[in-house]
Amino acid sequence: MKPAPIRRSISPIARLLMAGLLGLAFVIGGDGLLLPGDAQAQNFFSKIFGRDKDKNAAQARQTLRKKRVQRAKPRAVKRRKAVPKKRKPVIAKKPAKPQRQTVQKAQDAKKVLVVGDFMAGNLADGLSERFSDNPDILMVARDNGSSGLVRDDYYDWPTQLVRIVGEEKPDVLIVMVGANDRQAMRVDGRARQVRSSEWNAEYRERVQAIADIAGTADIPLIWVGQPSYKFSSMNTDMLAFNETYRTVVEAQQDRFVDVWSGFVDEDGNFVFTGPDVKGQMVRLRASDGINMTAAGDEKLAFYTEKALDEALGGLISGEPALVTAPSEGLALPEVTSLTRTPVYKIDDPELDGADALFDIPVVANGEDDDLPVTSGLPPRSPSGRAADFGGITRLPDEGRADGADQQVSVRPSLGPTGSSTEAVSAN
Repeated sequence: MKPAPIRRSISPIARLLMAGLLGLAFVIGGDGLLLPGDAQAQNFFSKIFGRDKDKNAAQARQTLRKKRVQRAKPRAVKRRKAVPKKRKPVIAKKPAKPQRQTVQKAQDAKKVLVVGDFMAGNLADGLSERFSDNPDILMVARDNGSSGLVRDDYYDWPTQLVRIVGEEKPDVLIVMVGANDRQAMRVDGRARQVRSSEWNAEYRERVQAIADIAGTADIPLIWVGQPSYKFSSMNTDMLAFNETYRTVVEAQQDRFVDVWSGFVDEDGNFVFTGPDVKGQMVRLRASDGINMTAAGDEKLAFYTEKALDEALGGLISGEPALVTAPSEGLALPEVTSLTRTPVYKIDDPELDGADALFDIPVVANGEDDDLPVTSGLPPRSPSGRAADFGGITRLPDEGRADGADQQVSVRPSLGPTGSSTEAVSAN
């Protein structure tokens, strides 16, 4: 006989838990509680725990997004209390230089032609500004910045100048050239070094050719010398060039303008800044130490103006130039009158062109003419002068020679007449 199976009682709480688990498994599984095979079991647990994994990833992404947003937000900057800045004093700007008024040139205005290299262009600018308000002077510039007297293969000034003078027909010719001439020159088919004997001779001939063109055209020539430059070796050559210009131009009675002193200091050294035409310290040269500023152009024109005024017959200053009169037909002074000066007495009326002093006749060779020599006394005063004390005798009555060493004093009488005088002698 088999024993009866023992039935274990299940508590109500356990039953509820088991029912809940079965219901949950049915909801999740969908097809029933029991899933055959390992794949279905894996699918079951993955659905349970996979949602937690997705939920955790979503939370991680949301946290990361919040951090990014926080980084993107600008940090709050603590503002400092504004401190009022000190205002700088207002400095009045220097007024712009007034431009000269340009006027219409007259039909008979004198034409001044300026030729040369880039320095001639600076000079022409300064002269044009200087005479822009003068209707009687017309400035014409025909410069070539890279030209010179050495490289005639690039620009042949003697040949070109003949053509330019024929076209412009100027009243005055101004030349400023030489800044580009510090280079070898071909002489007789061979290159010669700067300032060698052959170079100097050829350069002088080319300067002379320019001067001859002005002489042939009967035009007053003004040759403006070179200024100083920043480089000492360059200045040495420029001084030698200026001496060549001077000797050639002055030999044919034309004008050489030396501008060297206007662009150096008291020791003769190059300066960037110096006094302008009004004495104010300004910048005269560009930073390269070669070119001019506007103030430098004006200073070049200032140095040239006097020579130009002479060439134009005083048209600028209004004072005509002095002209030496020819000596033909004029009586020349005697040589003897220039080598000997006649001796005059201090009281000679001929000094005033008359024969009397204050309308009082003076008798020559009088008895008292030799008294200053023999007695040492002054001569007798003419009648009517303040020094005439009644016409009394200056010497004792008994001989002048005997009493020459006596002094005579005259005092007025205090008598009732009040006009008589008394001579008193004293030993």
